[in-house]
Amino acid sequence: MKKEHQNQNPMKQTLLLTVMLFIAHISFGQIGITSGGAFTGFTPSAATGINTIYLCNGMDGVTLTFSGSVPANVTWSRYKNSLSDAVLMKTENSVTASSISGLQEGYGYVLNADGKQTCVWLIDYSLYPVTFQSLTFDTDTSAVDVCSVSKLLLKMTAPELVYYTAGGTKQVLNREFTLLYDQLEWDAETSVYKKVQDTQKEVLSAPQAILFAGAPYCSTTFTIQGDQFATALGAQRTITSALYQPWAVITNPTTVMEERDNPNETKDEVELGGSGPVKIEFAANANEEAINQYEWEFSDESSFSKIDLRFASPTMSTLSHTFSEAGSKYVRLIASNKYCVDSASVFTVKVSDSFLDVPNFFTPGTTPDVNDEFRVVYKSLVKFHGAIVNRWGVKLFEWSDPAKGWDGKYNGSYVKPGAYFYFIEATGSDGKKYSLKGDVNILTTD
Repeated sequence: MKKEHQNQNPMKQTLLLTVMLFIAHISFGQIGITSGGAFTGFTPSAATGINTIYLCNGMDGVTLTFSGSVPANVTWSRYKNSLSDAVLMKTENSVTASSISGLQEGYGYVLNADGKQTCVWLIDYSLYPVTFQSLTFDTDTSAVDVCSVSKLLLKMTAPELVYYTAGGTKQVLNREFTLLYDQLEWDAETSVYKKVQDTQKEVLSAPQAILFAGAPYCSTTFTIQGDQFATALGAQRTITSALYQPWAVITNPTTVMEERDNPNETKDEVELGGSGPVKIEFAANANEEAINQYEWEFSDESSFSKIDLRFASPTMSTLSHTFSEAGSKYVRLIASNKYCVDSASVFTVKVSDSFLDVPNFFTPGTTPDVNDEFRVVYKSLVKFHGAIVNRWGVKLFEWSDPAKGWDGKYNGSYVKPGAYFYFIEATGSDGKKYSLKGDVNILTTD
């Protein structure tokens, strides 16, 4: 499917009307051009011997004028193929201006004044318009790497824009077009993709042109606008392709680690991991419309030569996992479809070796938040059970979370100062077994 239309920008229409009513004037050195329609100009290479090439949208009312103090020996001439075939032209001279009118496109016009020569070339762009016929994309995966590029085929007619240098060499102006399409751009601050418009400039020639663009990560149409002269003249043409479905895969996986604010748990300064067990939420952050399979692989080896655990699903863009074993574990995300894959993202999770220490006294009820509870100091414990008894074997307190502690109370009241006894069984993330027993002293209570 193709769409073709001519730009109908109201501002450009107004500008063109203004030009027609009030007549534009562009100065180049001592030569100016006036026209009843839109025109544009540029300076070619000095080697051409031409000072300016003007492209007009029609030749009605086009006049070249030399203004200033006009010397007596001012002449105008024009040439078709070379200065050597230049022919003198009839001029309209006054004290302050010398001009020529009734001009034809496809000629070079030469001013000689006081021995100085200035040359301009005129092209009637309306005679050489671009006509777009079709814009399609090639999805033949045997010929195109759809994971990295998109290949477009443009069919159009675009007659050559020809001029001749002063020395008689034929030259053809390059027509430059703009290619536009949607792309995804990752915003690390907000952790979302933003849709942006990618543009690239292309010099194209008829009747058939092949273009390559970066592979889109989202569904998009491709649009070609131009050429640059038509744009400047307010006559830009546009063609848009059918909707392109993406194959290229992109991921920007992120992690959220569950934090534990336990004052008696020892922390390690690592990016991912620390005191176990460690719970982490993984998110693929992929361009979902291109994905038909997510895989999360776990390994003890950074090379992933041996996979210890794998989760796979067409919809598993997120995964929650708890790491309970000490050491380094590597996690890799693989997002894919039948042609493309992204497996570049690997996370390293480091779970600490275990540690357990028990205090021998505390002071409940006297110094709030300062050693007022009996708590173990620990790291990476995956199992825990503790109990406090008095000298007669009465169980005063029992707990299974090492982050918790005894406040020195029994049945809602503080116990008396003195010695009490603890029994603790625990298992570390490194497999280490703890079996601790001993006494703890309560020094003072209210």
